[in-house]
Order: sequence, then C-alpha cells, then structure tokens
Amino acid sequence: MRTRTASRSILAWMVAGSTLVACADATASQRPGAHDGAPAFAADADRTVVVEATAPFAFSPDELAIEVGETITFEVVNVDVVDHDFVLGDEATQQAHADDMRGMVGMDDDETHEQPNAVSVPAGATSTITWTFSDPGPVLYGCHEPGHYEAGMLGTITVRA
Repeated sequence: MRTRTASRSILAWMVAGSTLVACADATASQRPGAHDGAPAFAADADRTVVVEATAPFAFSPDELAIEVGETITFEVVNVDVVDHDFVLGDEATQQAHADDMRGMVGMDDDETHEQPNAVSVPAGATSTITWTFSDPGPVLYGCHEPGHYEAGMLGTITVRA
C-alpha cells in the first residue's frame, strides 16, 4: 500500500512539473521582446560594444548595426553623475520595464533589474550585458530611471539578416 501511494505521489509531482515547464515555456515565448534574442555568456561574445550613458539623458552611440546570430557584450559606461539603466528589447519590452520601474520606486537596483535583458549602471560605474540577437529588425535600448526614457534616452540596434 505504501509503495502504491509513493508511486502516485511521484506521478502527481511529475505531471505537476511537466505542467509548470509547459506554462513557463509558453510564458517565455509570449514575453515581450522574447523574439529579440537571448542572454549569453561574455566568453561567447563575438565582440564588445561600448555604450556611454551621458548627460543630458543620452546614449552614445544611439544607433548600432548587428548581424543576426551575433553575440555582443555591451559595456555600458555611465559617465554621468546620476544613475542609469540599460534595457534591451522591443517597444513592448521597454514599456513593460518602465511599468515595472514605476511600481518599484524606493527599491534597490538589484530588485528592479532582475531581468536578463537589463542592468543598472550607477553614476560613474560600468555594467555589462551579453546578448545573442536571433531575428532581423530593430531592437531598442533604453534607460528607465524616472523621466529618462521619456526625455529621449534610448538607442536603436538594427539587426541585419
């Protein structure tokens, strides 16, 4: 009797686990900007691109060209005296991150940048993010510290086939 109960428990856990994995996969594929690519290891980068976060609310460069399949390490250097962040993704991803930031006022940067496509870049610091670009088309990068994106702190990556 005990073996049958244990077997049923294991089977129930396996079904529940399969359901959770299926839901997680569906959520990931529906996540805004998921088609833009995926995080990668810095050791796998094809090249490093330095992007400066500058005053008043700008990225330099604000336009980049990348090939489909290319893995880039972005070295984001904050030469400004205020904190910035760097978020990769399409317009829906940018909007979702902006909404998250508004909902997390008063939290520290680690709590607001737990997404694989976003890093905080404190004043005078450098942060990195490595990303593999999977599809052709535009990908944005933006800063969502309060008012920065709205002031034009964004850039465009053209991913070429």
